[in-house]
Amino acid sequence: MLKLILADMDVEAKVGEVLADIGKAKNNNMLADEFAGTGVGHRHELHAEIYANYQAALQRGNGVDFDDLLLKPYRVLMSDPDIRNQMQDRYQHIMVDEFQDTNALQFELVRVLGDVHRNICVVGDPDQSIYSWRNARPENMERLAEVLDGCKVFELSESYRSTKTIIAAASGLIAHNKRAIERVLFTNNEEGEPVEIGVTEHPEHEASVILDVVERRVRPKTGGDGPGDAQLRGDLDRFAVLYRTNAQSRAIETECSRRGVQYRLIGGVRFYERREIKDALALLRIVVNPSDETSLRRIINVPPRGIGPATLRKLEEYSVFNNVSLLDTMLLASDPSASHQLGLGRAALGKVRSFADFVTMLISNSEKHYPSDLLDYALKGSGYRDWVNKDEETRLERNENLKELESLAENYSSSDDGIEPRQALSDLLEHTSLFANVDSMDEGVGADETNVAVPSETTGAITLITLHQAKGLEFDTVFIAGANEGVLPHAMALNVQSQDDYEAACGEERRLMYVGMTRAKRNLHVTWSLFTSSSLYRRQNVPSQFLKEIPEENVKEVEYARVPGRSAPPPIAFSSSSGIAVDRPRFSSVRRREQREKFTEQGIDDLPVEMQLKAGQRVKHSQFGTGVVVNSRPVNGDLRVTVAFSEEGVKMLMASMAGLEKV
Repeated sequence: MLKLILADMDVEAKVGEVLADIGKAKNNNMLADEFAGTGVGHRHELHAEIYANYQAALQRGNGVDFDDLLLKPYRVLMSDPDIRNQMQDRYQHIMVDEFQDTNALQFELVRVLGDVHRNICVVGDPDQSIYSWRNARPENMERLAEVLDGCKVFELSESYRSTKTIIAAASGLIAHNKRAIERVLFTNNEEGEPVEIGVTEHPEHEASVILDVVERRVRPKTGGDGPGDAQLRGDLDRFAVLYRTNAQSRAIETECSRRGVQYRLIGGVRFYERREIKDALALLRIVVNPSDETSLRRIINVPPRGIGPATLRKLEEYSVFNNVSLLDTMLLASDPSASHQLGLGRAALGKVRSFADFVTMLISNSEKHYPSDLLDYALKGSGYRDWVNKDEETRLERNENLKELESLAENYSSSDDGIEPRQALSDLLEHTSLFANVDSMDEGVGADETNVAVPSETTGAITLITLHQAKGLEFDTVFIAGANEGVLPHAMALNVQSQDDYEAACGEERRLMYVGMTRAKRNLHVTWSLFTSSSLYRRQNVPSQFLKEIPEENVKEVEYARVPGRSAPPPIAFSSSSGIAVDRPRFSSVRRREQREKFTEQGIDDLPVEMQLKAGQRVKHSQFGTGVVVNSRPVNGDLRVTVAFSEEGVKMLMASMAGLEKV
């Protein structure tokens, strides 16, 4: 409906942004005319006009949207005393769960309905409010006590789920948030094992490390088991891998498939079944096998390029009748007589010829460009990346999935092993085909179902799930994977306009980490990887700022990979399948170094004005674009700055050389 309205108005606006503004206005009890008076500028005025036309269209169709289901009843209650009195008398006792996730309008509905009898009970935890993008307000917990006289607050401070160590670690993390009410959680459960923070080489190695831990705890040992070991063993249902974005499931899925370990993917489509991944791989498969007509049909008009079903049918008829491949048939479009042979008009011929020339160029480039560069060229040259970016509702997740595929391609993009680019591409496609086929072995298996046969000595399936979806669940052993800066906290979440917005966004990301940590009952593992891939041309990652906020006394730091900058490699003993590491201090040494720097180096305020960059500052780089500073530290008269860029991810730069401009 909104797209039609924009077309009728003959204006350009991003549908997602307009819907977000309309939803936010309704959640804050504002009709279109009221919303118009709350801001200035062309964008706000345009969105207010669109809101008015959108609401008029809904009314003409006798319809409402989801937000109207709250706004309209509230408006009726406030405008009609008889109905309000009737509803207040009907609902004499009100109980609301998860109250920290209510928005302003939901808060007012509860307040109005319960204003007479005052029998209102709400349950919630402000530290678990992770839905600000749905306009949730965690401060509603405190506001209720302020607006309702005689309201009593009962603090539920005992945890019945997690061990003492996990509770202490999570409490230490969340204490870095600004909170109106300070809470101290406790538990009478056992002390438990320390939280293991492990550094791995790259996402594939990280997945291997996680599966090593799972297998050691599930499969019986040959002897010497104590009672503690026996308690740790159980079926795979007791394990969960949590991550910030759906794209991160790729490495875990692949490793589970490789080992024959059953897994359950919650709330999403398996990586190799996602549309953008299938489309991208189809582009590459045509390069290796130009006769692959299944792949060619998949992307011949994706993104839309005017080669419709009628044109495709004529191409296929000619291909079958003359016993030539579909691509060879398309290449005939360059022949002056093609119009007569193929039965196509001049416009259709031009579109077919353009795409056929692009595929030919891809094939030619595959001889000299390795998979990562070829994939990037294919996505840009075909218009696919621009097409993905036009859909505001899905572009973020689709781009993350494509970026994950590009990281995988980097593993096959090194010339140091003597493999030619064309062979490297074949190896990549063989890898993806293998695991894509394994994922689809069980007919009908989809999201929320298990996959892959599992050895007889185990039962159940490992749960793979995002941090947002994991809220309310619990597992004996939890792995939080991908705890890298720019991923957790997420770079896009921190790319905001002001310092206050930055602190709010970072606070929500920290609450998300807190939610993940408190899903664990007995064991909690947090892992991050040094590099984006196993390729020599990989990019280096930075550990999440949250890892240093977990109290040292609750942490066991493990290196499954050597951290650059160490004078000697850590003593690591590798198993047959992955790293089984010994303890090695990591963040403790970082903390000590930071403490020394505070005394031996000048502060940020002592640096030149152009180099005074603090967390939350928006900056612009000539190559990487716009981003937000997530961390900065003076070093020998310079400033080491960690910046989360919108498109390029996290980069660590020296301020004197980076040429960063404040935005």
